[in-house]
Amino acid sequence: MKALRISSSRPGQSQTLALFWILSLCLVCLIWSPSVYPEEILDPTIPDGIDSPDSGKGKNSEFVFVRPGIGASRLILTIRDQAGQKSRIQTPSFVSPFLDISSRDRIFADWYGFKLGMNIWAHAEHFEMRNQTITLFSSTEDTVSNEFRYKATRPIEGEYYSIHPTAFFEIPLVNIRFGFGVGGAQTRFSGEVEFYRFGIPFFFRDSTRAEALSNTRLILLQSGSIFRGDVLRDYLVFNLDQGNNLELLGKYYLSRGRIYLSPEDLVLYRYIAGNSEYSLLDFIALSQINRERIRVRTPILLSTRFYLEYNWANLLVFRLSAGGPSFTSGPYDYQIRATNLAVMINLRF
Repeated sequence: MKALRISSSRPGQSQTLALFWILSLCLVCLIWSPSVYPEEILDPTIPDGIDSPDSGKGKNSEFVFVRPGIGASRLILTIRDQAGQKSRIQTPSFVSPFLDISSRDRIFADWYGFKLGMNIWAHAEHFEMRNQTITLFSSTEDTVSNEFRYKATRPIEGEYYSIHPTAFFEIPLVNIRFGFGVGGAQTRFSGEVEFYRFGIPFFFRDSTRAEALSNTRLILLQSGSIFRGDVLRDYLVFNLDQGNNLELLGKYYLSRGRIYLSPEDLVLYRYIAGNSEYSLLDFIALSQINRERIRVRTPILLSTRFYLEYNWANLLVFRLSAGGPSFTSGPYDYQIRATNLAVMINLRF
């Protein structure tokens, strides 16, 4: 997982990320300052042969590590509604420069070079997600649902920040380190997400307009897709089977701005175009009714992280890492998973 994507940061975001790094580094330095024992203050030069307070312990690193490098990263956001249907959005795989900062190592035990220790990692990232995966609706109840992948025309954009104290086990003979940590994370993002339409009733056989709209209302009510805090939209969806509310909902979606359509909507349009009971405004309403505009800003969350590192000549570090938080905001459950394969220059200060 990369710490800072230099190539994608924008002016306002750069200031936020810079402040995050300064505060994180100050925190690391304050918490991870070297220990000083009373005996060292009274007599800094303890003769050899006399047990010092840290005898039997591994030697602590006296460095803060700053590691510029390049890495291939992927960030995946999974959103699940109250009915258990989910939508998965992810960034495309990319290679970009980044900067990684960690505290000095604190060694708790050293067995013939096999070390058990701890350090602190700080991470910040701006992301833009365009690749979305949903479950295809089925035309009949007996049809097996399949996943449908497409490039979203409106991405989800945001920032992700975290700081993790991590415990590690190091094997010196092969210079490999395994680490796992639990820490705090915070994220904010906004965009549009689409969910599985779970057999939208317009494709049920022998359904009249009234029956289809009534079934759609019940499905949306069950899935928690009716009440979203938008009073006008919620009212029209709740009364979808009444009067011309479906057409009014189409006008309302048009009034909010540009309408985004997926290839899946062409199937719905083909049905609508051949049925005199539905208008173009009805199609617009039905194409957007199971999409949601989301805006999330979380408090500090509990987040996990693990990594595998190989240190070559104490100069280059190769690392595979993964982790991220899970949380609930409003009617949705969210899960963020980030993976990063990187090579870094090992600079010590």
